[in-house]
Amino acid sequence: MAIENYAPTIPSNDWPHIADFVRDAVADYAPNDPAAARDLLWACARLTHWCWRVAGYDLDRSIVFHRTTIVEFLVRGRGEMASGSAGNLRRLLLNMADKLAPDLLAVAVPPAGRGETSVPYTELECADMAAWAAGQATAHRYRNATLLLALGLGAGLSAPEIQNIRTGDIAVDDDGVLLRIDGERPRMVPVLARWEQPLADLAEASMRPDIHIFRPRARRTPRLVSHFTATCNGDVVPNTRRMRATWLIGHLTAGVPIRALMEAAGVESLNTLTRYLVHVPGLSSAQVRAALRGEQQS
Repeated sequence: MAIENYAPTIPSNDWPHIADFVRDAVADYAPNDPAAARDLLWACARLTHWCWRVAGYDLDRSIVFHRTTIVEFLVRGRGEMASGSAGNLRRLLLNMADKLAPDLLAVAVPPAGRGETSVPYTELECADMAAWAAGQATAHRYRNATLLLALGLGAGLSAPEIQNIRTGDIAVDDDGVLLRIDGERPRMVPVLARWEQPLADLAEASMRPDIHIFRPRARRTPRLVSHFTATCNGDVVPNTRRMRATWLIGHLTAGVPIRALMEAAGVESLNTLTRYLVHVPGLSSAQVRAALRGEQQS
């Protein structure tokens, strides 16, 4: 009963999106008494809410209870709390990870790392995803698959942002397509030119600004994106975090000013971008010298 009747401290509008994941995780942990269940629900709800709302991670136990995710949350997402409460939060989350994802807890990774999820897609993989979208069995699935790629590869949006953005958030002008993102990370995001057309076409055809761009007829759930990709035709399964990494690394490689990229990505700390630098191609010694000298590049 403690699990089913738990009243969370997170925003009430967000709770329905993560409630089943939190309750199932705590139930599988099998706490000994109602007090222990309440403590675990409190800790798990805080971590899961941050993963879903702020970090944009899929609600998958292999992600949420990965030690890297827990460390990242404790450092960046837990907010101000007394040292005793912070220690208790850490203990509870690591205990849950130890029981629900023991193999992942044992993996030694640096706190800021994101493993394979930060690896960008190659040009060939991006082409495969475009072919995957084109090969869907119905026009409806083709449209949603294409829009998913446009929002992920073209604008670097997280899974929650992809499922919540609406047609009224698309602005089209002579300079291209601009997306307005609301929520925890409000910002304006210019779309890469190669992915503008599907969004521009949708904005022109839409009769109402409140229609969701991605899967407009589907109920908003935490697994809206992952459920769609898992049930599509083909062997390709686009990952929103890898698409975002591809978008970020592409802009870093192109030399987009860091402050502008941070604003478009909705990140506040430069440390968030540092884990992607390993994937940015290096410059030749001549290019480095010319850049540091202030010489104009041809």
